[in-house]
Amino acid sequence: MPTLINNGIELYYETQGSGEPLVLLSGLATDSQSWLGCLPGLSKDHQTIILDNRGCGRSLPQDTQTSISLMAADVIALLDHLNLEQAHILGNSMGGFIALELATMYPNRVHKLILEATASKNTTENNIRFDNWAQSMEEDDDKLEWYREAFYWLFHHKIFNNPKSLEAKLTFASRYPYQQTASAFRKQLEAVKRFDARERLANISAETLILCGAEDLLFSTDYCQQSLAGIPNSKVVIINNAAHAIHVDNPHAFLTEVGQFLATP
Repeated sequence: MPTLINNGIELYYETQGSGEPLVLLSGLATDSQSWLGCLPGLSKDHQTIILDNRGCGRSLPQDTQTSISLMAADVIALLDHLNLEQAHILGNSMGGFIALELATMYPNRVHKLILEATASKNTTENNIRFDNWAQSMEEDDDKLEWYREAFYWLFHHKIFNNPKSLEAKLTFASRYPYQQTASAFRKQLEAVKRFDARERLANISAETLILCGAEDLLFSTDYCQQSLAGIPNSKVVIINNAAHAIHVDNPHAFLTEVGQFLATP
């Protein structure tokens, strides 16, 4: 189990494949294992690096103070640890916030930038919604029902068309051995609330691919595009049959768009 000690944090990470390095950054309340479904496809042509952001998964201690800038600094420390001067960066949701922080604060370390279902600032509605999630987690230890609510917002509605499969997914998530604590979730949420990259987008020099889920309930396609419109060298692709977790909802389209973008000189 590879780990890196950085500023008092034991950062858990995994690497797979070879080629140009590609770092995958997960969203709020999720960790490196959220990428497992698309990892084989991505690691065919790339040294793919996944990590548990501070405050979740196997990165310890979970209840440490955090911010988007600290999570970005952890990524830089990991690149240094792996002797990588530069990497492609792909971030989903909060992971997209971290990716934007890297592209604006450490531009020489970012080769190409991929932003999946994210924005330059969270919405007021999402902040209220996530506060409710945090309160629910603090007041009730029923992980199964907590994930049932979260799944509605994260995944395409087709997931609910197969009740047996849905219950299996919910059971797996609720019994995951590296559950995020309520206090750690709250601290990640506060980091998300504070993040605002709107005034820095024009400084991004990396070629950028913006992926929007056509049926994303958290970041609509309109908000996603409008929020990230200030990135100079960027391309927007709307993925059909996908909501907030595009790489889970429509992995074929996701892998096709990412693969083509990274393969272009």
